Amino acid sequence: MPGRGSDGPYESEARDRVAGRLARLEAEAAERVAPTPVLHVIQDPGARTRQYLARLLPALAQGDVTRAGAVATTAEPLLERQAARAGLVVERLPERSETWAARRGVIGACRRAGQAAGARLVHAHGVHSAELAAAVAAGLRVPLVASTYRRLANGVGVSARVRRRVRRAVVPLQAFSAGAQRSFESPVTVIPWGLDRRDLDGDHVPQRVVVELGLDPTTLHFGMAGDLTGPECGGDTFVDAAAIALKAIPFCDYVVVGTGAYSQALQRRAHSLGILGRFRFVEYSRALPRALTAMNLITFPGQPTEFPWEVAEAATSRVPIIAADCPAHREILGDGPGTTWVPLGDADALARVFLGALSACGQGEGDRGWMLISTPEGAERVVQSRPSLTGVDISEGEFEAYDMTPDEFSKRRQAVLSRYTLDEAVRQLQTLYCEVGGDTR
Repeated sequence: MPGRGSDGPYESEARDRVAGRLARLEAEAAERVAPTPVLHVIQDPGARTRQYLARLLPALAQGDVTRAGAVATTAEPLLERQAARAGLVVERLPERSETWAARRGVIGACRRAGQAAGARLVHAHGVHSAELAAAVAAGLRVPLVASTYRRLANGVGVSARVRRRVRRAVVPLQAFSAGAQRSFESPVTVIPWGLDRRDLDGDHVPQRVVVELGLDPTTLHFGMAGDLTGPECGGDTFVDAAAIALKAIPFCDYVVVGTGAYSQALQRRAHSLGILGRFRFVEYSRALPRALTAMNLITFPGQPTEFPWEVAEAATSRVPIIAADCPAHREILGDGPGTTWVPLGDADALARVFLGALSACGQGEGDRGWMLISTPEGAERVVQSRPSLTGVDISEGEFEAYDMTPDEFSKRRQAVLSRYTLDEAVRQLQTLYCEVGGDTR
């Protein structure tokens, strides 16, 4: 018989069962908190996507969920540097992969990067990357997440193989979710782009920014900002509206802020209308909040095809916003004060807003001729102008963009910052990776 204090067969079996259960619980807990290494596949990204991912990936690598991972990308020095600094495995992909042999080589390079990082999930950034990433995810036997940063329609560019493999599609706006749903035929998660607080919180002096951008310090500046890669930016509407307004009030300057080949088309359009001399084209792809300090109002006349980070950044400033009425703009700006809405493509309506703002300029004080853009209810925005204007009959409804109290502005800014910060984007992506990372179907 076992002595006092010793275990009998039943006690020993029970102890083993308890110990085994504790070990399983410990293993499950470790699995829950363990990082989920992610292979990011980025093939031929656009300029905007490249800039964003150069900030996003290092931030993801520092998180508790995704502190390990890898990046497979074409020759993108900025991405490579930032990823390497963050401790991510970096695999450079060939620029082109038209032949079958080349495609096999690219797939193999991606798989090696994923294996080196122990990837449990593949994240394709962009529709073009998804085709490659689907083959890589199949080889690694891990799930695939696909982000599209553009508005998709009719399923163009998404093959059946990609649709079969994708476990979750990610879009930056709810306005893009329907197109992504049709294209990928999978659940869609909305994770907006995150803004860099360092760009938003700068204390910029308007006079210095005006000089920096090469603008005339003696006049008003009505600006437009956006991606100037095609007519979707609404630049044609902006130029046509300026031509109408300049016939009545000829001294305002119109500033186009952005980069892209369509800038040349807008210059030609302004020249054909005889108003090129009142236009300024500023290549300013980053730190838009600094450029906004030189503007008396900012216009977004087009319908975004990508996440319009300019709109979100402008919403954190006191600059009045004139926006084309479309779902993407409504989603970011909401229906509160601080924004005047105009029909998409309506140059006459936009011109009426310009004339309303100009007619609201009052005589000011100061050694540099500082003036106020005001509403019927009072002054709103300090600007530079010439003497007061008279004889322009504009209804009060055109002044809604300038009728925003400090409290209303604070609420608008906080609403934007609670949704569109880099930290929030990282948090949502980490949650998504945890949800999808265990799905090995």
